[in-house]
Amino acid sequence: MDQLYQTLTKDITSPLLQFGAWLVMLAATVILGIVLTKVLVAFVGRMLRRTSINNAAIPFLCSILRIFCYVLVGISVADAMNIVEPSSIVAALGAVGLAVSLAVKDSLTNLAGGIQLVLTKSFQLGDYVDIDGIAGTVTQVDLLHTTLNTPDNKRIMIPNGQVTTAKITNYSSESSRRVDISLTISRDSDLNQAEQLLTAEMVRHPLVHKDPAPTARVDRHDDLGMVVVCKAWTDTADYWTVYYDLQEGLKTALDQAGIQMPVRMLRQQGQ
Repeated sequence: MDQLYQTLTKDITSPLLQFGAWLVMLAATVILGIVLTKVLVAFVGRMLRRTSINNAAIPFLCSILRIFCYVLVGISVADAMNIVEPSSIVAALGAVGLAVSLAVKDSLTNLAGGIQLVLTKSFQLGDYVDIDGIAGTVTQVDLLHTTLNTPDNKRIMIPNGQVTTAKITNYSSESSRRVDISLTISRDSDLNQAEQLLTAEMVRHPLVHKDPAPTARVDRHDDLGMVVVCKAWTDTADYWTVYYDLQEGLKTALDQAGIQMPVRMLRQQGQ
């Protein structure tokens, strides 16, 4: 680049024009570096999407590659325009890096957490997860944060350092999930009739798996009556549809059969 600059400006005698040419070369170098960085990052991103790598890792890795390329562009520009020697830049970066690492140790912890998330493959983009009581769909994993969108469309950013030490429940990692619904029926109900009725209602649902077969069995007895747990397997994507359908359908089936579901009466004030 320095030789190209000397060639282009060898016939220019005006210091002002030489400075203008220097600025143009500097701008061209920066723009070229930015364009090449974007092209390289986009290309690497497309290649990674064709592999079996965790899709949550792709934005993270592309961010690291982008920062690395921008550092190289800065060093190349400084070297090409004779601003400072590359060896001096590297030495300065080492000193600055040490000082910055002490000042932003929390950010470095989050960066290390992001790397750990990439390696452990705890979740992928689009997975519905619960991270220490915070539930939502994973939309992004960047250098410092993991971003979740909650069912009511709130965006929550959790530092990666916290994510790696948290208890993570991934509801989307498996292809199927079990729907569990507990219903309380009165003690004088025909238990066999109730279990057969509830099982048949689950079998009739088109989204409930036939294998494993749905079951309805008494789980425990409490002060209201017999607690029957209904269990049905379905595809993970259909979980909430089946859950709400069964909540309605099982109650309706019991009502039509005349099987009572006792409720706890609130005690009036003063009684």
